[in-house]
Amino acid sequence: VRDFLTGPVASIGITFILVVAVGLFWAGPKFLSFGNISIIGTFLIVPLIVGAFAGFALLSGVVDLSIGSMVGFSSSVYALCLFNGIDPYSGIAITLALCLVFGAINATAIVGFGAEPIAATLGMLVALRGITWVILGSQGAIFAFNIDLFNVVTTSVFGLPLFFLLAIGLTLLATIVVTRTRLGRHVQAVGGDDRAAARAGISVKRVRAAALLLSAFGAGIGGIIFTGQLGSAARATGL
Repeated sequence: VRDFLTGPVASIGITFILVVAVGLFWAGPKFLSFGNISIIGTFLIVPLIVGAFAGFALLSGVVDLSIGSMVGFSSSVYALCLFNGIDPYSGIAITLALCLVFGAINATAIVGFGAEPIAATLGMLVALRGITWVILGSQGAIFAFNIDLFNVVTTSVFGLPLFFLLAIGLTLLATIVVTRTRLGRHVQAVGGDDRAAARAGISVKRVRAAALLLSAFGAGIGGIIFTGQLGSAARATGL
């Protein structure tokens, strides 16, 4: 019982119960209404998706500080694509490809050259934020509202945002991968003790490089969803 109560699942569960209790005390039964849950879910879509992907990097022993800037960069690139008349799907492909390029730069610096993860990703954080400012120009924003894209990202199912339900499903899938699959065991082994993992035949470099690419990919998806929701990209996106 002690081990369970001090574990991560219990801490998340207890925190969730406390938040709900405070919400019910503060706002009453309407706190758990479909309308309020829908609003909360809309704000949680991007953090859930980004976290599901970034968790692999963290579990493999790599702290990726560039995630927020990657989200802002992705949002600005996608808004620029829409603003210039590129269709939404081609814009998604371009945006995710560029995010993977910068994720590969992170992986090359950390895995290939042995740079300290915090220092390398902090440098990428600053670089991507600077590139984002250049893309957004003097106005500091790009307005690129697309009605079809907006309708997709705001679709509701049973009164809840579809993308919120998909984000929860993605989080559960990531949990299953980490806890129940060979890949997940390799990721945890690398993050727990990379030397022992290497002696066990696990490619530490390959696992960490893949985890950094997943982190960049998830941040790219988050930025795209932000642009779809807001119809624009701004300097503060991802901060």
